[in-house]
Amino acid sequence: MVELSEASEKNGLSEMSLEEINAEIEATRNEWKAVEDLYGSYEVLTDEIRSFLENVIEDGNYEELYATARRHEAENKENLLEYQEEKPGVIDEDNVNDIVEALRRKKKNQKSTVI
Repeated sequence: MVELSEASEKNGLSEMSLEEINAEIEATRNEWKAVEDLYGSYEVLTDEIRSFLENVIEDGNYEELYATARRHEAENKENLLEYQEEKPGVIDEDNVNDIVEALRRKKKNQKSTVI
Protein backbone atom coordinates (compact mmCIF):
# COMPACT_ATOMS: atom_id res chain seq x y z
CA MET A 1 0.00 0.00 0.00
CA VAL A 2 1.31 3.44 -0.94
CA GLU A 3 1.96 5.73 1.98
CA LEU A 4 0.09 9.03 2.06
CA SER A 5 3.34 11.01 1.95
CA GLU A 6 4.51 9.05 -1.13
CA ALA A 7 1.21 9.63 -2.91
CA SER A 8 1.19 13.35 -2.13
CA GLU A 9 4.82 13.72 -3.28
CA LYS A 10 4.07 11.82 -6.50
CA ASN A 11 1.15 14.16 -7.24
CA GLY A 12 3.12 17.32 -6.47
CA LEU A 13 1.25 18.02 -3.27
CA SER A 14 4.08 17.58 -0.76
CA GLU A 15 5.15 21.21 -1.03
CA MET A 16 1.60 22.54 -0.74
CA SER A 17 -0.07 23.53 2.49
CA LEU A 18 -3.44 22.07 3.41
CA GLU A 19 -5.04 25.43 2.57
CA GLU A 20 -3.45 25.38 -0.91
CA ILE A 21 -4.62 21.82 -1.51
CA ASN A 22 -8.16 22.70 -0.41
CA ALA A 23 -8.11 25.76 -2.68
CA GLU A 24 -7.08 23.56 -5.64
CA ILE A 25 -9.88 21.10 -4.86
CA GLU A 26 -12.42 23.94 -4.63
CA ALA A 27 -11.22 25.46 -7.91
CA THR A 28 -11.60 22.10 -9.65
CA ARG A 29 -15.10 21.67 -8.21
CA ASN A 30 -16.04 25.14 -9.48
CA GLU A 31 -14.70 24.34 -12.96
CA TRP A 32 -16.73 21.11 -13.14
CA LYS A 33 -19.80 22.93 -11.77
CA ALA A 34 -19.39 25.45 -14.59
CA VAL A 35 -19.35 22.57 -17.09
CA GLU A 36 -22.54 21.14 -15.57
CA ASP A 37 -24.21 24.57 -15.47
CA LEU A 38 -23.33 25.16 -19.11
CA TYR A 39 -24.29 21.76 -20.51
CA GLY A 40 -26.77 20.48 -17.93
CA SER A 41 -24.80 17.28 -17.37
CA TYR A 42 -21.37 15.90 -18.08
CA GLU A 43 -22.96 12.77 -19.54
CA VAL A 44 -24.56 14.59 -22.50
CA LEU A 45 -21.18 15.64 -23.87
CA THR A 46 -19.52 13.84 -26.75
CA ASP A 47 -16.21 12.12 -26.05
CA GLU A 48 -14.41 14.84 -28.00
CA ILE A 49 -15.96 17.63 -25.92
CA ARG A 50 -15.28 15.73 -22.68
CA SER A 51 -11.66 15.26 -23.62
CA PHE A 52 -11.35 18.92 -24.61
CA LEU A 53 -12.87 20.16 -21.34
CA GLU A 54 -10.71 17.81 -19.27
CA ASN A 55 -7.63 19.16 -21.05
CA VAL A 56 -8.75 22.75 -20.52
CA ILE A 57 -9.32 22.21 -16.82
CA GLU A 58 -6.05 20.31 -16.39
CA ASP A 59 -3.97 22.71 -18.48
CA GLY A 60 -5.45 25.96 -17.23
CA ASN A 61 -4.36 27.86 -20.37
CA TYR A 62 -7.89 29.07 -21.00
CA GLU A 63 -7.20 31.83 -23.52
CA GLU A 64 -5.25 29.63 -25.91
CA LEU A 65 -7.70 26.76 -25.62
CA TYR A 66 -10.63 29.13 -26.13
CA ALA A 67 -9.02 30.40 -29.33
CA THR A 68 -8.55 26.80 -30.50
CA ALA A 69 -12.17 25.99 -29.73
CA ARG A 70 -13.39 29.05 -31.64
CA ARG A 71 -11.23 28.07 -34.62
CA HIS A 72 -12.71 24.55 -34.58
CA GLU A 73 -16.22 25.97 -34.33
CA ALA A 74 -15.60 28.21 -37.34
CA GLU A 75 -14.23 25.26 -39.33
CA ASN A 76 -17.21 23.11 -38.34
CA LYS A 77 -19.63 25.85 -39.37
CA GLU A 78 -17.91 26.30 -42.73
CA ASN A 79 -17.88 22.54 -43.34
CA LEU A 80 -21.55 22.17 -42.40
CA LEU A 81 -22.61 25.08 -44.61
CA GLU A 82 -20.74 23.56 -47.58
CA TYR A 83 -22.29 20.16 -46.89
CA GLN A 84 -25.76 21.70 -46.55
CA GLU A 85 -25.33 23.30 -49.99
CA GLU A 86 -24.30 19.96 -51.50
CA LYS A 87 -26.97 17.91 -49.73
CA PRO A 88 -29.83 20.12 -48.53
CA GLY A 89 -32.07 18.78 -45.79
CA VAL A 90 -29.76 15.95 -44.71
CA ILE A 91 -28.36 17.51 -41.53
CA ASP A 92 -30.50 17.19 -38.43
CA GLU A 93 -30.01 17.13 -34.66
CA ASP A 94 -29.52 13.37 -34.63
CA ASN A 95 -26.72 13.23 -37.19
CA VAL A 96 -24.94 16.59 -36.98
CA ASN A 97 -22.11 15.30 -34.75
CA ASP A 98 -21.49 12.32 -37.05
CA ILE A 99 -21.46 14.60 -40.09
CA VAL A 100 -19.05 17.02 -38.42
CA GLU A 101 -16.69 14.15 -37.60
CA ALA A 102 -16.91 12.71 -41.11
CA LEU A 103 -16.26 16.11 -42.70
CA ARG A 104 -13.32 16.74 -40.36
CA ARG A 105 -11.77 13.35 -41.25
CA LYS A 106 -12.34 14.02 -44.95
CA LYS A 107 -10.60 17.43 -44.76
CA LYS A 108 -7.74 15.93 -42.75
CA ASN A 109 -7.26 13.17 -45.31
CA GLN A 110 -7.31 15.70 -48.14
CA LYS A 111 -4.62 17.78 -46.42
CA SER A 112 -2.43 14.75 -45.75
CA THR A 113 -2.57 13.60 -49.38
CA VAL A 114 -1.62 17.09 -50.59
CA ILE A 115 1.49 17.23 -48.38
